[in-house]
Amino acid sequence: MRAKAVSVLVIFILSIVAINCDRNANPFVSEINTGELEGNAVLVGNVVLKGSNHDIGFINIGVRGTNLRANPDEKGHFRIDNLPLGDILLDINVKGTLSYIPINNVTSNDEISVEIEVLSNDKAGFSDIKKNNKPKKELSVTIQPDEWDTSWVNSSGDVTAKISGKGFDDIVVDSVLMVGPDGAAIASSTFGIGKKFFEAKFLRSEAIGLITDPVVGQSYEIKVTGSLSDGTTFELTDMIVIEEEDDDEEEEGLELEIKPDEWNISWVSSTGNVTAKISGEGFDSIDPALVQMIGPDGAAINPYSTTVGDKFFGATFLRSAAIGIITDPEPGQSYEIMVTGSLSDSTTFELTDTITIEELELELEIKPEEWDTSWVSSTGNVTAKISGEGFDSIDAASVQMIGPDGAAISSDSTTVGDKSFEAKFLRSAAIGLITNPVAGQSYEIMVTGSLGGGTTFELTDIIIIEEEDDDDEEGEGELELEIDPKNWNTNWKYSEGLVTVRIKGEAFENIAPDSVQMIGPEGDVITPDSSIVTGNSFMAKFVKKDAIGIITDPEPGQSYEIQVTGEVSTGTSFTLTDTITIVGKEIEEVELSLEIIPNRWNANWAEKNGEVRAKISGDGFENIESDTVLMIGPDGGTIEPFSSEITKRYFQAGFTKKEAIELIIDPVPGNNYEIQVIGELSDGSDFNLKYTIRITGSRK
Repeated sequence: MRAKAVSVLVIFILSIVAINCDRNANPFVSEINTGELEGNAVLVGNVVLKGSNHDIGFINIGVRGTNLRANPDEKGHFRIDNLPLGDILLDINVKGTLSYIPINNVTSNDEISVEIEVLSNDKAGFSDIKKNNKPKKELSVTIQPDEWDTSWVNSSGDVTAKISGKGFDDIVVDSVLMVGPDGAAIASSTFGIGKKFFEAKFLRSEAIGLITDPVVGQSYEIKVTGSLSDGTTFELTDMIVIEEEDDDEEEEGLELEIKPDEWNISWVSSTGNVTAKISGEGFDSIDPALVQMIGPDGAAINPYSTTVGDKFFGATFLRSAAIGIITDPEPGQSYEIMVTGSLSDSTTFELTDTITIEELELELEIKPEEWDTSWVSSTGNVTAKISGEGFDSIDAASVQMIGPDGAAISSDSTTVGDKSFEAKFLRSAAIGLITNPVAGQSYEIMVTGSLGGGTTFELTDIIIIEEEDDDDEEGEGELELEIDPKNWNTNWKYSEGLVTVRIKGEAFENIAPDSVQMIGPEGDVITPDSSIVTGNSFMAKFVKKDAIGIITDPEPGQSYEIQVTGEVSTGTSFTLTDTITIVGKEIEEVELSLEIIPNRWNANWAEKNGEVRAKISGDGFENIESDTVLMIGPDGGTIEPFSSEITKRYFQAGFTKKEAIELIIDPVPGNNYEIQVIGELSDGSDFNLKYTIRITGSRK
């Protein structure tokens, strides 16, 4: 046994020596799988530590799917030769913490320069990237729609030219022109500058006139020209095609899509809408007066408004009426909904779609979470905050707070906000729910009630009885400050949470609430959202997004001194300090997931007007920037959504079936294909999600 242990130790020492010798010989360690090389592109990088406690030597950078990798030298420099072409992912490993960063459209002989920042949580990201010593994105234009129609000479619609890339926000708006293949030009009717692009709109009736004798099925190059504020001019091009008449349109029947496809029992008191969208041959001849929505048991309602668009007939129904056509709707259950009506030639139709009743998910938060036995003589309140689907239909009169032994009290007041229902209970009554409360002991508190539809709920949260502070009598005449939490996050600019300031010491109960302020390291000042006096301290609550704002450019890993000032009732002023630390962006750690609906695509969609929906859920979905979202096919083709929405549970983008199926070159029935959806979050971080769909039907 001893000889074996010595052998293992020798092998381990020799391995360490070999690794160190190799690293000293060449700081840019790379193992190359020559079978995967496609060009001579090179990646040159620099790693910067932004609060990480690790040494540069613990960092490894590799290209996913290959054996290409490198370790930075002692100055953080690294190099990887012979990059694969196309879209690649860099894997950055910081002592077991893995981050990945995409680099798109690598071409032969590219020289790509990157700077990588490693944060205090060991996550990594780009702070700068250049290709061939140029910015990552040059100006480019996308013209929408990319199918033009000769009938546009009588159209009142628009053609949109979307210009993105470096300098888009410096475009001189009155310089932009759209130029046809023969040199004819038109000016934009309207324009706008967004976060990611410049958008110019041109009248369709004028745009089609740019093409002399347009030929159906023919492609044409359209230019968009203009100048930047520094006098630089640009000339950008995109291809459009003259739309062919669809000989198969007469064979298309009517199709129904009900939005949203998830209904909720709380809709009995909702002011929202349900939309029935009918597309297909004859949609524009539907008689609005005869349209009805019918439930599974035959109950029917009429729409309160209808519209006829370019591609569909829309009927809008009140949610409160729609949920009523289902008898006793059960969460998690699916139901078939029918929409009936007739066309102008008296032909009748019956169309169906399936909806699902959402599961009820309410959440409870009781504030404060520390209760005090001195509350028997307090005039303050305990707040029960209820959020989640259906909070806005809670019957206020039904709400009760129940203690661990079954004692119950009713709320003193209730309010309904944009995101939650709040019930306030008298502290003197709340502390009485607990028989003989023990300091330091935790107790489960229940809040019960019912929704407008009669559904009941029971929600629980844990509170703790506050312990007496034996040190309160020490240091009489001196106030002490404690800020909670100690770690502040830069993504608090999106948060509705609170920072708690607790002040203890002699005369804390005499602090004037209106005098209290929080002051940042550079003198920025905010006031509390609320304040209370407990049994042993004065507490003030500040909104997190206000608190992070008093620090200019907060740097992860850096500590800052925060002051809290105020006065006691005697007129004596105080200035107290505490130190907080900035931590990495939690939003970078979101785990998003993608679902594509439907997940079975058909090759005949090239003649369809239906919709493919990309539903993205998970932590951070509400921060998705809709104008950055793209769907990418297996061969690299991309399309943009024509619609997007953010619900309480997910982000959803709609793509036309016609464009979606064109992402797959020669789709083979029975085969599976990987579809990607990419985009950015509001903090600038990006995401790349994948989903597999299946081709059905028969080959054309």
